[in-house]
Amino acid sequence: MQGPIELPPLIITPTNRPTQHRPGWGTHWIPHPSGTQFPAIPHAIAPPGKPARTPAVNPAVSAADKIQASFKKITPTEFGKTKKQIEALIAAQLKTSIYRNLKAATRKQYIVEDLLILRLDQGAAADKIAKKWLGYSIESRPNRVNVANYEKRYGKPQKDIERFKQRFTASYRAVAAKAQSMVEYFHLYTQVATSPTDKIRARHRAQHAAAAKAEAARVAAAKAKAEADRIAAAKAKAEADRIAAAKANLVIVTPRQHIEIHKETKQK
Repeated sequence: MQGPIELPPLIITPTNRPTQHRPGWGTHWIPHPSGTQFPAIPHAIAPPGKPARTPAVNPAVSAADKIQASFKKITPTEFGKTKKQIEALIAAQLKTSIYRNLKAATRKQYIVEDLLILRLDQGAAADKIAKKWLGYSIESRPNRVNVANYEKRYGKPQKDIERFKQRFTASYRAVAAKAQSMVEYFHLYTQVATSPTDKIRARHRAQHAAAAKAEAARVAAAKAKAEADRIAAAKAKAEADRIAAAKANLVIVTPRQHIEIHKETKQK
């Protein structure tokens, strides 16, 4: 993941420039590089007579942490790969495509009426992932935040500029980056064996393996049959040759000649 993004200066126009200190907003102004001044962050400066408050845990960042933790529970054994193989694959992807995409393509900056909005191209996908594991949505869906809707929900921006900045810059940036990486992470897990392309390839591989096995069996059977035929032919030829030789050397003796031969032999 890349480091923090350098944000452009928040320009406060003359129509909403702060003109006086507000109770609870501290006792001094922070100079801005653009020359404009605006109040200090509310929780950082304690009101007179009250101790400094620590900022509450941002629910959006906690949600991103929950997303990250939930992915650690996935067991990749059902996808036919060991956990180390999956982790090596994801580590390689994180070092290349995800980092590059997050850095170059997935986050774009917009300024709507002097308010900085960060947009996540694949916000809907991140939102879907968050809903699945968290049970509720994270605010990554809108491409642009409508200022009127923001005012209805949070009040006039000029009354709460720092709260707006905190909500829609650092916190939202962290959620957007983590959600996007989790989307890619989840896709890597599921694409190992469940994408349509991989299913088709696996089926083709199985078909080719079965065909190769059948062909090997056929060739082996043909070789065995040829060898058996050759041996049988050799045996038959040897037997025929033996019989022919025996017939060539055979002296045919009639019964009468046999009797005469027997008498001659007996007389000798």
